[in-house]
Amino acid sequence: MTAPMLAPIARDPNGVVIRSSFLFEARWGILDALSGYVQNVATTDLATLTRASTATCVDVNGTSGTCVNYQERWEQLDLDADGVRERASLLLSTDDLAWAANIAAAAPAAQTWRIQFVERGTRTTANAGLFYLGKDDTSGARLWVAANSAGTNYQLFHNNAFDATVSSVLATATPATNAEAWLIAQLYANGSVQLHLSLDGLTVVSSASVSSTPAAGLNAQWGGGAAKVRVNRVGSAGTQGSTALLVLQALPGVQTLATMVTTR
Repeated sequence: MTAPMLAPIARDPNGVVIRSSFLFEARWGILDALSGYVQNVATTDLATLTRASTATCVDVNGTSGTCVNYQERWEQLDLDADGVRERASLLLSTDDLAWAANIAAAAPAAQTWRIQFVERGTRTTANAGLFYLGKDDTSGARLWVAANSAGTNYQLFHNNAFDATVSSVLATATPATNAEAWLIAQLYANGSVQLHLSLDGLTVVSSASVSSTPAAGLNAQWGGGAAKVRVNRVGSAGTQGSTALLVLQALPGVQTLATMVTTR
């Protein structure tokens, strides 16, 4: 009798099992993301980083240097001011980072995104993008988090390409500059959205109201079938933000903060 073949277990570079439908972690030191939901096989979501000019980067000892065009800017951050640079991040300002991701090619469904980052000025730049799922030209169905038009609060948006955009905006003008934050962006099966903020990864300190529900619900495709996952701007020509990205993650269904931070 022949034993059935078992699908390989999806694991990250450190051997941790991957269940997320999209997962990028700066501590890996690679731009590509992983997705482990396709028959439990770790597929790679290939990344493209572009930057038209040189940029400053800081090494683990705090020494400034120059990163050439198109070179990623990995920086170890000292978040607790103890003199030890303990947190790996990817700095993004004039940089464009996009993934040809499996989740972008899948049919829109209820899902939750975790954007974990250190605030560097995106929130205070009107309409600056933090996260985007959709087509480069911002046509078709799309989901995104950006600063609101006043440049004060983060806002989660969903447009199904049929109805008016629905959104959920945080009531508090946080996080402060140089603070670490966890944004939990929930897309419901009926097309409504809700945004939550944590400043420690344990407790939600601000929850926006659930948006209105678009009449047509969810589209059958993201971006008409030509979508990408992006950070630091909405589409390929939107206003750029400034952030130190730590983790970008998606899980199927509407998930809590606790589930997002404990599930890989």
